[in-house]
Amino acid sequence: MSAALVEARLGRKPQDMLEAAVVLEAWAGIPPSRALASGRALMPASPDASQPSTGRVAEPPPRRRFALEAFALGVSVVATALWAAPLRATIGAEGLRDALAIALPLALGLQWGLSSRYLSRTAGAAVLAGHRAAIAAGFTLLVAAPTCALGATGLVAGLLTVLWTGGTLLIRGGAALVYATAVTIATAAVLDGAPALIALGVLAATIAAVALRRPRSTARVTPGRWDRALCAAAIGMLLGLLLVGDGSLGWIATPGEALLLVPSIVAGAWGSARLWQLPHTLSASLSGVRLTERPGALALGILGRALARTVAAALTLSLLAAELVPRSESGAARAVALTGFGLLAVVTLLASVLESLGRGGWTLAALGAGATVEVLAPPSFSGGALVAGAAVAIVLLLPAAIGPLRRPAVTLATGVWIP
Repeated sequence: MSAALVEARLGRKPQDMLEAAVVLEAWAGIPPSRALASGRALMPASPDASQPSTGRVAEPPPRRRFALEAFALGVSVVATALWAAPLRATIGAEGLRDALAIALPLALGLQWGLSSRYLSRTAGAAVLAGHRAAIAAGFTLLVAAPTCALGATGLVAGLLTVLWTGGTLLIRGGAALVYATAVTIATAAVLDGAPALIALGVLAATIAAVALRRPRSTARVTPGRWDRALCAAAIGMLLGLLLVGDGSLGWIATPGEALLLVPSIVAGAWGSARLWQLPHTLSASLSGVRLTERPGALALGILGRALARTVAAALTLSLLAAELVPRSESGAARAVALTGFGLLAVVTLLASVLESLGRGGWTLAALGAGATVEVLAPPSFSGGALVAGAAVAIVLLLPAAIGPLRRPAVTLATGVWIP
């Protein structure tokens, strides 16, 4: 009688004794202790054999145009290198150094935060563009606040932040060529003798205006959680601090120092191109797998290939840069600096994986440890402190990234699909 009642109410056999006990207590009025005993009696002496998963795997997200993104970012870095001398003549060497130290961490923090909340989602860039008033107010504050505090140095820092953050909105919104073209035209004007500060202001205003254009999509997108977005923003800022925290890197001494970033940026973008299908692969690795079986390491293989591509591209392009970029330091110092930038590309890739898996707290701790080591590292070759800090971060981040991908079921249930 109890078995018939439970199956009738559930429309199936109970999955466990607790489910059966709940039905018996709610529908038959049996006291809890007796309901539990009856539920236990309804369960088979040995569990049924586990069945393969029959859940339907969703279609993979559309592939992002990583080649265009890498090209636009590379153009931005080259422009920064070429603008160094004109800006240094305008606000001085120390002013330019301070402006970069402010703009890089702030821009990276904004880029990571916006990506977590909007840009990483399909049509998220168009939805974000719908908040034009908030974006305009944010851009205005980014320029006004540092200008009031630091004068011309703060103005340059604010304009660079708007330029790089607005550029991210354009790139992720499908206007990478527009961004690259605008930066190229402005850089050519500066090299032709146009006032650097005025050209930078016009360029930043142009990029901001294009970023504020009306959205093309009316798709409904659920934004990411604010706590995840704020954590991602903190991760981006720490990556920026790693980049500027090594005082031995001569950011403004010659254009070559900034140009050395191009190999790591291109390598990081090429490696990240393997990660776009990671959430889909986590689900696919569980399709057709029994509960008692261990799923395949498909997601782990994607991470391994992404890391291999990043390292291989960084090594190849760094060897080219070492020969082609004008040199103002010894060969050993240049090799150390290029190594530091390459390691930072690996750190960025691992941090992005962990942030997407909901492991933001550990990522912050690892990056914080790396930044601390970088600050405390004794003076050495140009980039030596960056190498030490990035290496510490990798040692802490790599096992944390491997662990969740070895357990796809737990990872899906606890991190990836929680908005």
